[in-house]
Amino acid sequence: MRVRALIADDEPLMREQLRARLAELWPELEIVAEAKNGAEALELVSAERPEVVFLDIRMPAKSGIEAAREIAALPGRVPEIVFVTAYDQYAIDAFEAGVLDYVLKPAERERLARTVERIRARLAAPADIANVQQALARLAEKLQPAARLQWIQASIGAEIRMIPVDEVLYFVADEKYTRVQTAQ
Repeated sequence: MRVRALIADDEPLMREQLRARLAELWPELEIVAEAKNGAEALELVSAERPEVVFLDIRMPAKSGIEAAREIAALPGRVPEIVFVTAYDQYAIDAFEAGVLDYVLKPAERERLARTVERIRARLAAPADIANVQQALARLAEKLQPAARLQWIQASIGAEIRMIPVDEVLYFVADEKYTRVQTAQ
């Protein structure tokens, strides 16, 4: 069976390295397209309809997770989506969900070989779109930036003050104490 794939990564060297390793491990795999960002990946997947998509998680224009969610919503069979990333805190959750795979950058030969085996097995089985969407939703939640710190608690003698972070100019550390210099 001929299998077609897309590689999406904003780093050209990472795309080249992944393409070379895949050619070594899975010579019959045809790389039909390469994308520089998530938005381009979505367009190319829609046009080319590959069976496998290798996505970086952090890319400009649209993250790999955002692109994967939209790819999973396309009509027809959902391609096998593999995250190739330096951010294991997102990818491990995907792997544990049992519906996606991940490879940490740089893609090591042995790890990529296991991924190729998993992809081949998955291509032989029917896809479960609901599980893919749920796993991607959980990953998207984790990708949201943490809430920004708004206040710093500082004590002046026995008094405790709440200082807005936006008013802090700098901190000065002196042995066991830290002074906060504000605009006021």
